[in-house]
Amino acid sequence: MKKKSNNVSINHSMDDVTKDRIVLVDTKGNTIGEVPKKGKSNQNPDDNNHVNKPKKQTVTIQKPVRTNNASDRPNHVTRRRLSRKERRKRKRRAIVAFIVEIVLGIAILVIGSVLFSFFFCKMENVVVEGSTIYSEEEIRGFILDGKYSDNCVYNVIHNMFNPKKDIAFIENAKVSMSGLNTNKITVTERIPIGYIAEGVPVKEASNEDQSREATDEEQVQEATDEEQSQKAADEEPVKKATAVSTGGIVKYFNEDGIITDITDIVLPNSTSWLGITASGEKVKDIIVNDDIKLDSCLTTLKALKANNIFVNDITVDDNHNIFVTKDNVKINLGLKNDMDDKCKRLSKILSQLGNQSGTLHLENFSPNNTDIVFKKET
Repeated sequence: MKKKSNNVSINHSMDDVTKDRIVLVDTKGNTIGEVPKKGKSNQNPDDNNHVNKPKKQTVTIQKPVRTNNASDRPNHVTRRRLSRKERRKRKRRAIVAFIVEIVLGIAILVIGSVLFSFFFCKMENVVVEGSTIYSEEEIRGFILDGKYSDNCVYNVIHNMFNPKKDIAFIENAKVSMSGLNTNKITVTERIPIGYIAEGVPVKEASNEDQSREATDEEQVQEATDEEQSQKAADEEPVKKATAVSTGGIVKYFNEDGIITDITDIVLPNSTSWLGITASGEKVKDIIVNDDIKLDSCLTTLKALKANNIFVNDITVDDNHNIFVTKDNVKINLGLKNDMDDKCKRLSKILSQLGNQSGTLHLENFSPNNTDIVFKKET
């Protein structure tokens, strides 16, 4: 008895699985392609053993071809495989391009600003503030002396990079713009406390004239409260100083006794130190080497300045007695002791003397002795 075969035809099996297509697989079971299934040929339905075998179809699968040409590769592959040197080179190029753009932008901005200032910022007016020594014309001549000083913007930039430092009594001068066609000069002055003149015809007051007594003596009474309240009204207004050339050498010093300016001009409302020769030769030197006389002079000048008293000159003798002159009045202040109190009282007395000439004695004044003697000249 023949054993019944269990084999199933390939065509029948694929029809059941794929219906309308044939799936091609390799020996490892991986799908490699598909082909449409051909229609069945006419056959006798009773003939189960006869099957029209489909023709074999060949499916060609093209494998990717490797190449060493970087331009034929996808972009993402090219970027991934850039060498470190190439990446650095691209980065440098990007930085250089960025810098070039910035430089060009700044250059365009600068050129535009220069053209604008050249055509629209011509100087038409100058305003000077803070100057009590020099006139506006003098300040303008000192500060605005550049090659293109007729341009407001140029004056500001030129003064910024080349500030004036060699002008007597001027500590600082700042130039700014007040509108497109106006320059503003703000002056900071360096006001000295006194000076010593050399070769200048200055009338010196001798100690004999200052100690000479008049025949008539009168007692100066203390000022009342009403007189003290009128002090501000009776004080002389400080006039605007104007420098006057003398032809000699004038050495100015500050409150520390340091030479600040050496020039040939004398300022009104400035105090001359008489009877002494300056030992300092240049700016920033000590005006004199005598420490005791220097301390007496500076103490007196500071006290006078604090009480708004402007004297013509000051003298310190060998015994360190201090004498000052205010217009026609000679004042003997004695030693530097109690100088602040002496000057406070002096500020009240001067307004009472008017145009009288004589010698005012404060050398014996102290908080315990308030008597002051004025010896009037005849």
